[in-house]
Amino acid sequence: MKNPNEPLVFTEQGVVYLFSKYWEQIPRFTKIINRITCAHTHYPDFRFIGRDNNNWGLEFEYKLSGFSEHLSDRCFGKLKEEEIKKMLIVYWIEDSSTETIKKRLSKHKIRGEFICLKDEFNPILVKSDKSLLGFWSRNKHGSCQLNYKKNKKVLSKLVKDKQVNIMLPNRDIWRTIGWNETVSGKLSYDHWKKLFLLTVPNKKGFRKETIPKRLYLKPKGTDKIIGYFEIDFAFSSKHKSKKLEVWFRDNYYFSFKEIEGSICFIYKKFHNLSKRDGETIYSLLKIKGLFNNSTTSRIIPQNLMKKIGLYG
Repeated sequence: MKNPNEPLVFTEQGVVYLFSKYWEQIPRFTKIINRITCAHTHYPDFRFIGRDNNNWGLEFEYKLSGFSEHLSDRCFGKLKEEEIKKMLIVYWIEDSSTETIKKRLSKHKIRGEFICLKDEFNPILVKSDKSLLGFWSRNKHGSCQLNYKKNKKVLSKLVKDKQVNIMLPNRDIWRTIGWNETVSGKLSYDHWKKLFLLTVPNKKGFRKETIPKRLYLKPKGTDKIIGYFEIDFAFSSKHKSKKLEVWFRDNYYFSFKEIEGSICFIYKKFHNLSKRDGETIYSLLKIKGLFNNSTTSRIIPQNLMKKIGLYG
């Protein structure tokens, strides 16, 4: 039987592969294309005639910010030579403002359209003999999500067996944390939303008395908070055990050996924030110097918590 799942996307070539395979299933594209007229080895990657009879350019990027190198006079000259009046940018990670790019294009009388390809796929979990694996699927209804209540009961038994130390969150503490896919097994935060477990190296400054109730998340390269983990409790392992190794194998993207010594956060839910609220919260935190592009975690001052709470 053919595997319906697609591998994780790490490069522009991955974006090209998925788009080439599934473009006929993406309404936002099929509504505008008439026929492809040219494939380039230079900018733009493709040229096509739209249903509006205009010449369109199509450019692929892994990160949207990569399109900035095509906003030069030389690139605009190419578009003018080929009489391209509209550009479609297909990308995977939105780490730049679409509005800013639209404005830059419009100054040269080019209309910009965007498709974030990740929005067309569903993150899923697949069990293996070593750990969970992350994939993307076009099946929006085939999502696998781990059972929080069931696994919490299993953890309770491990507590009784004195295999883990439990740490309860302080309701008066909220913290920030950055997200870097490079150090997160190249998994997106979309996959973590399917779990109920997040591990953070102990060197990030977490102590028993500073376990937060909320952990606000900012992906590297973006200017917004995308949401927060509502922490139920945290734990650390006392020693190696077969039961603990099996539990991590069935419930996490990393083996117990890979995360040994980390703080393990069990969260009830990941709360998504709107783009506007996420940008507002980030600006409040940035003013106080509480965020950079690393994964360092900082405690949010109580005088800021009330303001942030108004937005999410």
